[in-house]
This record gives sequence, structure tokens and C-alpha cells, in this order.
Amino acid sequence: MGIIRSRRWLILTSIGLVLFVVYLAYTNPFRVLMEVGRFDPWAFALALAINYAGMFFFAASWYTLLRVLGVGVGLWEAVRAMFVSLFIVWLIPIPVGTEAIRAYLVRDKDNSDIGKAIASVVVHKAYYNISFGLLIALASLMVTVFWKGPMPVSPGFVALVILFAAVSSIIYGLFLSPATLMAVYERSPAWLKRNLFDRLVDTSRDEEGFPSVVEGIEAAVEMLKRKPLENFLSILMG
Repeated sequence: MGIIRSRRWLILTSIGLVLFVVYLAYTNPFRVLMEVGRFDPWAFALALAINYAGMFFFAASWYTLLRVLGVGVGLWEAVRAMFVSLFIVWLIPIPVGTEAIRAYLVRDKDNSDIGKAIASVVVHKAYYNISFGLLIALASLMVTVFWKGPMPVSPGFVALVILFAAVSSIIYGLFLSPATLMAVYERSPAWLKRNLFDRLVDTSRDEEGFPSVVEGIEAAVEMLKRKPLENFLSILMG
């Protein structure tokens, strides 16, 4: 089984590298860099390293939540799941694609279920939006108050980004509300229940269907609430 997984991972990695090379050959980003100024390979390498470090901390933020929930996923496995989800969404842009893919990848892990998987990615997304909004607000204060300089972008745009982060975090919070989820489920037409909600659970093993998913999400959220320090750490790394 381990050999099959290794071969599958090698095949997917090879396909990803080939597609990335094709992407570079087609778009030629280095030509764009040469147009805007002299290409500095060291600066480019530093920017790339910072980008990957940010993605690592992003995955570590999610891993922290998985640990609180007791899901049997290691840090390196969480990082791999993050990169896989980002790669798939890069190929096929879909709304909340990275969250859906990561939830699917961890739902059958040790001590995991669909409720924990959904709660982990939704809470992580909300924390990311909160930290992103706080980072933008802090940067704006540093430029305008401490450095006494002009904003490099429109203040209205900054306000819009912060507002978007706040509103989207509230929406994700509502998504974790059992009452909201059940209200949406009960008011949905039969075809939507059958093709969307009920597909989240194996009804052959769980006769309760989607309500059991809601119960799992509620239990997972309660587990997260009991660990405020880990939640704060997840926000910082997000």
C-alpha cells in the first residue's frame, strides 16, 4: 500500500513539474521582469523563499487546528495537502476549492470525520481573513501614522479589503452555526439535498444523513473553543 502511494505521489509530482515548466515556457515571466527593470536572481530567490515560507506557515496554521481536533495528520502531511489543493485550484479555479479539497483529503484520516474536516478548513479560512485584515490595517497605520507618509494605494481600496476580510469571516462563522446549517438544509429543495448535502455523508452507514454532519461540526467547534491559545497561534501563523 505504501509503495502504491509513493508511486502515485511521484506521478502527480512529475505531472505537476511538467505542467509548471510548460506554464513558464508559455508565459515567460522572466521577460516581464526584464521589462520592469534589471532581473536580480538573488532578489527573485529571496522572494520565492519568503513566498514558500508563508505557505508553510499557512499550512502549519491549519495543522494546529487539526491537532486540537485530534485528527491523525502530521505537519508534513498537512503541508502536502495544502500544496495539492493549491495546485488543483491553480489548474481548475473553483470557489473555496482549497478548503473543499483539504477537507476531502483529511476526512478519512485517523480520528477524523466529515464534521472535523469541514470545521477545520472553515475556521482556518476565517482565521486567515482575520489575520489578513489585521495585517493590512497594521501596515496602513505604520505608513500613515508612524512614517508620516502617503498611502501607496487608494485608502478606499484598503478599507474595502479590510471590510471584505471582516464580512467574510462573519459569513464563515455563520456557516459553522448548527441552526443556520439546519435552516438552510430544511428549506432546500429535495434535489439540492440529494445532490449536495446528502453526499457529504455515507447514508448506508449513517441513517441520520446531513444532520449528523451538523452534529459533527458542532462538536468540532466546541473542541476548538476549549483551546484559545492554540486558536490564537493559528491566527498568528495564518
